[in-house]
Amino acid sequence: MRPISIRFQAFGPYLKEQVLEFSRLENGGLFLICGETGAGKTTILDAMSYALYNRSSGSLRGRGLEVMRCKMAGPEDDTVVEFDFASGGRQYRFRRSMRMLRKNFRDDHQCWELREGDWVPLFENPKEKDVSELAERLLGLTYEQFRQVMLLPQGQFEKLLVSDSEEKEKILVSLFGTGRWDRIAGEIAERVKLRADALEQEKRTLRARLQVFGCDTPEALAEQAVQTQQEVEALETQCRSGGTGLEALRKQVAAALEAQRAFRQLDEARAAYELLHGKQEEFDRLGETLNMAARAEALQPDYEEVKRAALAAAEAGDRLRRAQAGKQQARAALRDVEDRLQRHEENKETYAAYSQQLPVFRQKLDLYRQLEDKEGAARHAAEALTEAARTLNRAGEQLTKARIGWEQAIVRQRETTALYEQALSGYLSGIGSVLAGKLEPGKPCPVCGSVEHPAPAKPGGAAVREEELEVLSRQVKTAADRASETLTRYHQAQQDREQAAQAHNLALLADNDARKDYELALEQRIPGIGTYDQLTQRIQRTAQWLQQYEQETEALRAALVQAQANLQAAESQTEAAGAEEAQLRGQAQQRQGDWQRQLQEAGFARQEEFAACSMPRQERLAGQERLIGFGRDLARARETLEAQEQALAGQRRPEPEKLEGQIKATEEAQLARQRQLALKQDLLRRMREEAKSLEALRTKCAQTQLDLAEDQAFSRMLSGTGLSLQRYVLGVMLSSVTAEANRLLKNVYGGRYQLFRSQELGDKRRRGGLELEILDHANGQRRSVRTLSGGEKFLVALSLAIGLSSVVQAQGSGVRMEAMFIDEGFGSLDKEAVADALDILDGIRRGSGMVGIISHVEQLAETIPNKIVVKKTRQGSTCSIRA
Repeated sequence: MRPISIRFQAFGPYLKEQVLEFSRLENGGLFLICGETGAGKTTILDAMSYALYNRSSGSLRGRGLEVMRCKMAGPEDDTVVEFDFASGGRQYRFRRSMRMLRKNFRDDHQCWELREGDWVPLFENPKEKDVSELAERLLGLTYEQFRQVMLLPQGQFEKLLVSDSEEKEKILVSLFGTGRWDRIAGEIAERVKLRADALEQEKRTLRARLQVFGCDTPEALAEQAVQTQQEVEALETQCRSGGTGLEALRKQVAAALEAQRAFRQLDEARAAYELLHGKQEEFDRLGETLNMAARAEALQPDYEEVKRAALAAAEAGDRLRRAQAGKQQARAALRDVEDRLQRHEENKETYAAYSQQLPVFRQKLDLYRQLEDKEGAARHAAEALTEAARTLNRAGEQLTKARIGWEQAIVRQRETTALYEQALSGYLSGIGSVLAGKLEPGKPCPVCGSVEHPAPAKPGGAAVREEELEVLSRQVKTAADRASETLTRYHQAQQDREQAAQAHNLALLADNDARKDYELALEQRIPGIGTYDQLTQRIQRTAQWLQQYEQETEALRAALVQAQANLQAAESQTEAAGAEEAQLRGQAQQRQGDWQRQLQEAGFARQEEFAACSMPRQERLAGQERLIGFGRDLARARETLEAQEQALAGQRRPEPEKLEGQIKATEEAQLARQRQLALKQDLLRRMREEAKSLEALRTKCAQTQLDLAEDQAFSRMLSGTGLSLQRYVLGVMLSSVTAEANRLLKNVYGGRYQLFRSQELGDKRRRGGLELEILDHANGQRRSVRTLSGGEKFLVALSLAIGLSSVVQAQGSGVRMEAMFIDEGFGSLDKEAVADALDILDGIRRGSGMVGIISHVEQLAETIPNKIVVKKTRQGSTCSIRA
């Protein structure tokens, strides 16, 4: 990973946006991050760590941007960290931001890739976890590994050096990609296990398939197949013999069945004749019935006329009854409408009262509409009065404070003036004594010019020097200036107090007016109606009730008129239906008398006899057709019977049932033999197929067993019991890292120290083999790296980190550490050790890498020309590059 630029704002002590272009520092390779304590040097490393993993470079600062938000930032300031870097030949941009939405902060996490000059998003609506996991994949480092290898925070620099084997393994596996060796060994072991399971399954399958035939070996199955072949041949011979006898029986049955069909036809002809002859009397009665039906058919038109007259009279009676029922319904409907109208008119007084109330309610709408505004005005006036009272109290407190300050300044001025006047008197007295000592008789005084000196000043105590007098003079002026300033502040406080009192009085008047206006509006409200919404609802309900009452009145009056008209129409209809019914009933009685005379003349004693003999014309014609057909069928049946009797004269009736029983038994026996033959043939086929297949399977299992034994031995060798393949490879890589670190340590402390990898393997509960020891050439002994002093440990850890970077990039694991940042640690070094550290870091410069150092050591500031300078101001820290 190669840093390109970092941008951040409202982050840590930085309020304004800061941009650092690391490309300006690449030529030198080594640069210093310097500034006073607390200015925000480590915050630059935090910005990179937050952009990638949303966590600080030092784990104690917590997770999430909120803990790093600038304390001076306002709600409108967004917290942003944006990091551009190159990895694997591509350029990426990771951004974390936080902004205020209403009352809470909202995080945003984004990442892009630069493609053909455009930044292309790598996610759609990504979450914090998505961006952090992508950073791990691109860099090949987790957050903890990033802190230990590339971004070495304060107090964490030596962690890689002194960490135990398990912790080193986690770091080195990611850096060198040796996890594949454990995966390979695991995959091989899993494949061997799967092959062993598959082999055992094939053996179980072999045994199970043999058990189907009751055998233990393929040879026993082959012997059983030979016996089955002999059984099949015997059954085939039996089936051929049985088929010949069955064919002969079938021919005998066919001849018997043919003779039986001829006798059956004779029986059928005799039965048909006897059946028809038995119906002779029935058809004789049919002929008599058809004659009576012909006479009844001649009277049918007259009978229809009688029925029509009776039907017309009955229908007229029905119409009369319906008209009478309609008249009763119309009279009941009229009474119902009259009752409803009477009940409706009982609400006339309520209607009149509501009609009077509705205009009054509508007139009060403006009052209620303004009520809420007046209430708000009263509330605002009360709040303004409270705020004015607070302002007045604060102004009074400021006035009291200003007055006390002014009085104290006056006292101080007076005291200073008194001291000055006293000093001036002493100064003047001292000057007089000096002049008096220089006066000569007869010579003029240098002050007054007199030549006489009647009372010269006498020498006094210690005289005040002119410098002391000048100091007191300045103190008097300062005290006077302060007194003037405090007096000005006092006058200003008086004005502020008067303005606050005036504002309070105005607020008091406004509060009284608003409250009275609101109370007057409350008094004018309608009893029982408190708000504008209640009034509008009351108006709506009243208007709806009035409208509904008027509509019901109109509807009931219209219904009354309609009901009266309906009753009059029903009475007229009933009168007309009665007259019609009487006329039709008379006509029907006259036609019934004529009909009775016609029945007697036709030979029918009663109408019931006529009805019994009546038959539809189509049915009578069909009866005649049946009568003719019966005579024809009877003659044909007699002729058929006589012909059959003549053809079978002298022959005996056959018995094919006995032959059929023999055929059935023979067929069942033959079918059983055929089924047994088919089963034996199928069993023989399966035996032969299974014998061949199982022999091949046994051969395959034997060969697989040999191959599996070799693979199991190889898998056990890869897995190991004390040292795994992955741990072995990591040990080799760590030895390469220590070799590179020892190359750098030759220039440190005169080549006194040399790193070695411990050969301890550990026990089953603890992994070993990756511990580090130091060889001290001063005494020729090896000891733990934890026994080194602070400065020694720092230099050795620095050499180890650079050696790790070189080996990782040389072996092509995909993790490229093209930059390293070291937070402090140089303060524990003396001048010679600092020079050694710079020699070590020069290895990064030669490898086209970049090393950033945070330090207060002046020797580094004098030696390293490229710097990121951090400054602390009242408006937040700033940072800039000096290259």
